Amino acid sequence: MPHHVKWPLYAASGGIIYGIYQLLVKHILNKGMTVPDLLAWLGLIYGLGGLIYLIYNNKLKNISKKRYELLSLCVVVLLVHVLGDYCFNKGLKYSPNPGYVTAFMSLTIVFVYLASLYYFKSAKFEWGPFTGILLICGGILLLTLTCSHTFDEAPKIEKPKMKSGNVLKYAGEAN
Repeated sequence: MPHHVKWPLYAASGGIIYGIYQLLVKHILNKGMTVPDLLAWLGLIYGLGGLIYLIYNNKLKNISKKRYELLSLCVVVLLVHVLGDYCFNKGLKYSPNPGYVTAFMSLTIVFVYLASLYYFKSAKFEWGPFTGILLICGGILLLTLTCSHTFDEAPKIEKPKMKSGNVLKYAGEAN
């Protein structure tokens, strides 16, 4: 499969998977877990999984100076990631719809696009993509800034009040 087909396929798949992650995080936060607790538990699970991977694949041997420098940079990446997750999850907690937070966070496209022009030689400025980014940003701002729902506390999920667990049986009664 050519690389110009691979990256959009992976990006779209990652977007769907990350969307599932966001919905699950919103559900967990609505059930009462705090954002710091969620980050701590996820960090513990990520850490254990990473440690198992490193031990199983024998990656803990022969840490060179170059690799050590990369590991130092990994610490910075981890701190930035945790801070980003904290802000994102706080947004999810207080939003009426996780899609609004996801859309607003998608404004990182401007930062990443412009920073890539500076840091990566392969990135070139083109008017078409830049115009598309501006139009996307306008749509995101319309979607998120015109939302009339705000919460001081996270909205709670309420269980439907039914006589039995058969949802389909009572679906017709709502009409």
